[in-house]
Formats: sequence, structure tokens, C-alpha cells
Amino acid sequence: MSLESSRTKGDFKAAETDYGKELTVTLFHALQIIKSDIKNCNGIRVQPLDKEDICLSKAKEVIPESLYSLLCWVISNPSKIQGDDSAVPTKCLNEADERRIIMIAQDIVYSATHGRVKTPKHVALGMSVRHITGSKQVITLLNRMGHCSSYDEIEAVDTGLAREILASTESCGVVIPTNISPGAFVQAACDNNDVNEETLDGKNTTHATTLVLYQAGQFGPRPPTIVHGDHSTKR
Repeated sequence: MSLESSRTKGDFKAAETDYGKELTVTLFHALQIIKSDIKNCNGIRVQPLDKEDICLSKAKEVIPESLYSLLCWVISNPSKIQGDDSAVPTKCLNEADERRIIMIAQDIVYSATHGRVKTPKHVALGMSVRHITGSKQVITLLNRMGHCSSYDEIEAVDTGLAREILASTESCGVVIPTNISPGAFVQAACDNNDVNEETLDGKNTTHATTLVLYQAGQFGPRPPTIVHGDHSTKR
């Protein structure tokens, strides 16, 4: 082997080593930026929980833009950056990939903050599984995998909703559904529902009254939510 050939191979190995170090440093600094953005994340309020926060658009607001861009480039694999060269992707063109990106990003935010930042996915999934199955073991299993909040946290959310309804009833004097805005025009319709079951003495039949409220969607920004209950103590 000639001296010139040995030097060439040595230069290649040195170049590969330098490239590996440079790549590692680049990844480290990029992830430090994303980690810093995650620390500044503000999750949703869970005491009491607002139904408007359990949606895909709100979930996208919770995750940092840098984390969304990283996952968008990894999962959707775009050939180039949308717009000019300095722009970042604002939305994935594939709807299924968009949903997966937002779900995975919420898992990363939840895990990186050790559950301190509450995301729509982790609250909504835990509540859905609890209401459908009622299984504490299933929720605990999903929580250990980082997919939803713990069983105790989900119970606290349900308790907060119940306390808020009770406080709202005491304040307004009547139970008002959360999707009805006080002060706006409301239409009501009610009717009796009589079911005369066949019984020997004619008693124990069903006599009920059903009330329905209608309210047109309001234009303009949504008014701020008024919290009636005291949620400072954990129950």
C-alpha cells in the first residue's frame, strides 16, 4: 500500500468522524431549541374543563411550532419547504398525517413535561375510555404508555365539572347547559311524554316532560368562560 493511498483513507475516516460529530452537535442544538419551546407551552385548563378545548384545532395551538415542523418533515416527508426557503410548514397537506403529527406532538409535550402540561388528547382520551369501559386498568395502561392522563387526574376532571355545574346552578338558580350562553336569545319547546304501560292496576305508568332549548350560533369572538365554582382545592 502506497503512502498516498494510506493518507487518502485516513482523510476519509477523519472526514467521516468530523461529519458525525457535526451532525450530533446539530441535532443536539436543534432539540435544545424544541425542548425550550416545550417548556413555554401552556396546556388546557382542566379545573373546570372547557368543551371547546377538546378539539383538534386547540391541540395544534398547544404544541410548539418547531415541534410540529419537525414531525411534519419526518412523517409527511415533503419534497421541499412550502412557500419560500425560509418558511416553515403551517399545515400538512394530508389530513391523516396532520392528525398523526398533532397526536404524536402532544405525546412528546406530555412526556417532556412529565404530565404537567395538560393536552386535549390526554384528557379527552382518558375521559372517553373511562366513560366507555369504566376500566381503571385500561386507563392506567394507556397512561404508562404516555397516551392519556392518569385515572386519578381523569376523576378530578369529572369532579371539577360536577362542582362547576352545582356552583352555576346556585348562582343562576337553574341548571344551564354549557353550550347555552346566558344573555343571548333562547327558544324553548316542551311537551309531555305519556306512556301507558299495560299493568294490572293501571299504575306505574310513565309520565314525563321533555324540554328542549335552541340558541342560534353567535357571530364574532366567543365570550370568555365564567367560572362559578371554587376549584382551588383538589377533590
